[in-house]
Amino acid sequence: MAARKKTTISRGVLAKARQLLAFAEERAAHAADCVELHNALFGLGGKATELLTTESERTAFTQTAECKQIFALLDRLPPPAVKDFGELLATANGDDPAVHQLSDERVGHHCRHPERTQDASSCAA
Repeated sequence: MAARKKTTISRGVLAKARQLLAFAEERAAHAADCVELHNALFGLGGKATELLTTESERTAFTQTAECKQIFALLDRLPPPAVKDFGELLATANGDDPAVHQLSDERVGHHCRHPERTQDASSCAA
């Protein structure tokens, strides 16, 4: 079996890993669940995405102690609340009351739902 090659991690990546860990510890104190923190770190516009801009930096980061500490921190946070299937279906098919309220406020009345408005005759078909 071949010996594993020792990887040297640059000072720049180590500094970014420390920054990321500090950010993760700060955000974990206020995060509702592990998904919220994960998204703040690794999601679009997340801190890791911002700091670790190249594939080689991201690969090197996975070899750091800070990376292990961040994932241990994520493991200590609770999982997100499980939604009822009906809640998920309502938002998936676009029948979310909050969406209706927002679109109705923008339009000023309920064009899509004439039964909800006093004067539906002004709605364009």
